[in-house]
Amino acid sequence: MNISELREILWKKAYQKLIVWDQETMGSESLYRFLEEKSALRERNDIICFDIIGRIRERAKELGYYTETIRSDGSCLIAFLLGAVDDNPLKPYFYCDENGWVQYSTSKEFYLDLCDQRPCTWCSGENNNHNFKTGGTNIPFEAYLWRGKKPLHRVNVPAAFLEEGRQMLMNISHEYDVSLPITIEAESSLDLIHDLEEKTGIKVSDIPLHDEGLLKAFCTDNIEDTLNIPNKDICRNMIGLCKPKTFFDLLKITGMAHSTNVWRNNAEILLRKNLYAFDEIPVFAEDIFLTIRKEAERRGINGKGLANEIAYNVVRGYYSENQMEDEIANSLFIVDFDNQFEKYISEIRYIISKSHAVLILKRQLYTLWYKINYPNEFSLITESAE
Repeated sequence: MNISELREILWKKAYQKLIVWDQETMGSESLYRFLEEKSALRERNDIICFDIIGRIRERAKELGYYTETIRSDGSCLIAFLLGAVDDNPLKPYFYCDENGWVQYSTSKEFYLDLCDQRPCTWCSGENNNHNFKTGGTNIPFEAYLWRGKKPLHRVNVPAAFLEEGRQMLMNISHEYDVSLPITIEAESSLDLIHDLEEKTGIKVSDIPLHDEGLLKAFCTDNIEDTLNIPNKDICRNMIGLCKPKTFFDLLKITGMAHSTNVWRNNAEILLRKNLYAFDEIPVFAEDIFLTIRKEAERRGINGKGLANEIAYNVVRGYYSENQMEDEIANSLFIVDFDNQFEKYISEIRYIISKSHAVLILKRQLYTLWYKINYPNEFSLITESAE
């Protein structure tokens, strides 16, 4: 079998997964996204990478290991369908897995902010005792394309699975007779999660991340030594100034903590001078893209091309080293963005992808949940690790 034939087989596999997943009820939203991605990636090997990663992650799951695929793979619906990532990039939605009914949110940016205890209103009868499920991280597909034609795919695994995962990758690559840009690396925080799962008997897949208690605990002063957050002092400063009220606010803070020149001397100044409210500041390139496109469309302008070019350049840190071209600056002005917005995006040197930030935030919330609900086990494991 040649590579072209393999790609076609995998596209058919992904489509069958789509039908099973959304039960043909999500309609144009998921199908349009699928066709958009297929049009852009059909002649590329990304789908082979997603399938291999999905197979490796499924094997790890069978053995009881939690794994992550980082960077921008989470901005691709195909990666979700083939098991390469856990969260899908569609707009946040409520979903009933009993009858397939779905409702997209018009007010939320992140599925953790949708109440997971909302009873299904579309199923009736005495046995209606189930709740809606939620999903969707609201990431445009363009975010995946900003990585170039041959993006590197990285899978984080616990150390105990590293050797087997790499061996699987080598065997499958040999089977397909193709060299693919996939790397498998050990991640110490996943070792901690595995130990906590083993000690408590609770899998991360069973942890209720929507819990508002987690949101409040994240914002207290006594957790900074238990979470894997770089620049903890800066993160405390962010929380104090931004006053997060939603999980999406926490996601933005996580993104700023892992980026360069997004917060310090930039968003921080905008907030301190009351030039912008926190919810007005896009801290991911994906949200810069969505903000520009939305404002342009509100004025009857097709701003997708402008939004895509600016977001792509922000990802590369282009504007931090080069003056913004006059035509780009003028286009922003026409769309009604002020000079402060232009200065903001021109300061950014490195910006983390939104899908990567989702993974980091979820990992932090898992860790915090174990600490709150199983303090003795948490202390025992962390102290022995030291």
